[in-house]
Amino acid sequence: MSSLILPIETDRLILRCFEQSDLVALSDYHALPSMHLYAIMRMRDRDEMFGALNIICDQISLQRSGKTLTPAMTVKTNGKLIGHVSLD
Repeated sequence: MSSLILPIETDRLILRCFEQSDLVALSDYHALPSMHLYAIMRMRDRDEMFGALNIICDQISLQRSGKTLTPAMTVKTNGKLIGHVSLD
């Protein structure tokens, strides 16, 4: 397996490590009913999101099988957090 290091840039998006300053934006989009149409997880409150954010902030690279990397997905032009992906 080759290593995967962030950030990753496309023409329109940047996949980057989450930061503590992402808490409000992360909580806001997790509160959207449309977020949970296809998501496996239940809705989390702000305190639960804070705990989850602490875990994913420590995920900075994907270098071994069995590990997960959860990068923040941001708009390249304005830096707005619009989602995340989980890579195993």
